[in-house]
Amino acid sequence: MVRAQGVVFLIGAVALLSAHLGTGLASGDRLVFSAVLVLPAMAGMILGFRVQGRLDQARFRRWTQGLLVVSGLNLVRQALM
Repeated sequence: MVRAQGVVFLIGAVALLSAHLGTGLASGDRLVFSAVLVLPAMAGMILGFRVQGRLDQARFRRWTQGLLVVSGLNLVRQALM
């Protein structure tokens, strides 16, 4: 499940980067800043994998799905208000 989410997020990130490059929003200094922020993101991923290895997989899946549902409902709420 985590790998599938990673693939979905990767596809979304590539589409977003393409759009930002197309509109000129992603300039040189912003790309460097983003590259620097990859380090803390990778540290968070490593920590997340370590924690995931200690959790019950069914519980982890339920929590992940629940958080995605809450995030989706929040996006719908923001769109309607």
